[in-house]
Amino acid sequence: LAAQKKTAVFFVLGQKFANRQKTKGAGALTGLYKGQCVSAHGWEHLSHEKRSKYAVESRWQSSVTDTIALLKNSFDGTSIFLPLFRPPYGQRKPDSGAFFQKEGLQVALWNLDSQDWNDQIEAEDIINRMEILMLIKRRGVLLFHDIHPKAQKAVPVIIAEFGGAVEWGDCHQIAE
Repeated sequence: LAAQKKTAVFFVLGQKFANRQKTKGAGALTGLYKGQCVSAHGWEHLSHEKRSKYAVESRWQSSVTDTIALLKNSFDGTSIFLPLFRPPYGQRKPDSGAFFQKEGLQVALWNLDSQDWNDQIEAEDIINRMEILMLIKRRGVLLFHDIHPKAQKAVPVIIAEFGGAVEWGDCHQIAE
């Protein structure tokens, strides 16, 4: 992304981020996300209905607030952190709207899923899928997962092939 002068929002899991911070150090993670944006994806990648650490009905909110607190402390005073929350699988509890509003968080969803998580498709399939979806929908939010090697292969190709024909948003302008 940086090589192509593009930005993205990385929605991180609190538990994995905390573990990476312990092993690599806070400075390394700040450098890793330099120029990009970071937001919360919850503590674990589980639906609010199925949280292990946060299994008590009223505690699902802690999954969000614990991750937000970790990110705010990690990126204190930088424009890297955005007050967004992407629920795992896009699932939210019916009564979650008031909670997100109280916390000053905006729920972030997507409408163009690369399916990079799908073992049945290859990087070339992802490229073709996303290019077709982008042409059909004409605008949207692309979903990729940086933990999947297929995404790391597909994203640069998609950016190169669409180049200046697509207006790529700057993640830092989302919260403005």
